[in-house]
Parts: sequence; C-alpha cells; structure tokens
Amino acid sequence: MHEWFVVACALASNDTINIVMKQFRATVRASGVVVTTVVHADNVNFAIKILQALFGVGNVISIPTET
Repeated sequence: MHEWFVVACALASNDTINIVMKQFRATVRASGVVVTTVVHADNVNFAIKILQALFGVGNVISIPTET
C-alpha cells in the first residue's frame, strides 16, 4: 500500500480519527485530451504522485494547486 493512502482507524474508546484531505486541482493529459481534474491528498507532493500514478509521469501538465 502506498503511503499517500490514509486509513481511518477506530480507537478503543469508540472515537474515530477524522482525517481531512486537502483538495488539489491540476491539468493533465488523458487519452490525448487536456483536462482539469481534482485529487485529494495531504500535500502537493502526494497530489503529484497520485496524478503521476493515474495519468503517467509525462501527462501531468501543471503543478497541482490547492482549492
């Protein structure tokens, strides 16, 4: 499992960990078409890694910006 995936775990006292991911918008090339997409990640570096894994390293056109 990759480190950018976050798992919410239940604690012994039945409280839960609430993890809020940041939203990032980026321009990518998908099947030759340039589109804008959104990913959720902890920071811009993880957002880039997610986009590169989904669309390929050469297909991430812009650096993700937090929305």
